[in-house]
Amino acid sequence: MRAKRARPARRADALARATLLSVIKRNPNVLAVLHDHGVHFCSGCFLTLSAPLAKAAAWHAVPDLDLFLKDMERALKSKPHALLG
Repeated sequence: MRAKRARPARRADALARATLLSVIKRNPNVLAVLHDHGVHFCSGCFLTLSAPLAKAAAWHAVPDLDLFLKDMERALKSKPHALLG
């Protein structure tokens, strides 16, 4: 029997449905969170970049979706830093 995936908390529902690319564009600080949670992608990976965060997390076997979304929210609230100096 397949394990049931926990549903994200209500306040995180909108973030869980946001595409990964849209979240990265809002604040590149989320790249560190993606790395920490094992969500890796190449620059040409349309599937992961165009997927909602919850689906990208599932594809990459993120063990704790709520923690992942909380970390993403925290990164989005932080001051963006420049990717290229």
